[in-house]
Amino acid sequence: MNSPERPARLTGAAREKLAELREQYADGASIRAIAKEYELSYGLVRWLLLEAGATLRPGGRTPRHRAVSTEQLVSLYKAGKSLHAIGIEVDMNHSAVRERLLRAGVRLRTKRGRRTSRP
Repeated sequence: MNSPERPARLTGAAREKLAELREQYADGASIRAIAKEYELSYGLVRWLLLEAGATLRPGGRTPRHRAVSTEQLVSLYKAGKSLHAIGIEVDMNHSAVRERLLRAGVRLRTKRGRRTSRP
């Protein structure tokens, strides 16, 4: 079985483009987002980043929710928003919102507005 051929080492203007890709990746863009923007395959972007000397992050979803403060989540929840609505607003999974609220000691409402027994 033949392995896919890798592009030859890049120089000149192509090398400058690599620096741009690496900078975007270092600024938090995902490989998938970069691939979509430049209409390239995931594998090629990954290879180009390695070629540019980037240290790749572990796979999986980027934890954007770290930028959202627990105080903000609590405030939105106390204002009457559902876990799902908060998740959409702050781009977080509703389960992650729930866990952060529970760790903050917030008593959660049931679907009918009553409090749950868990603190």
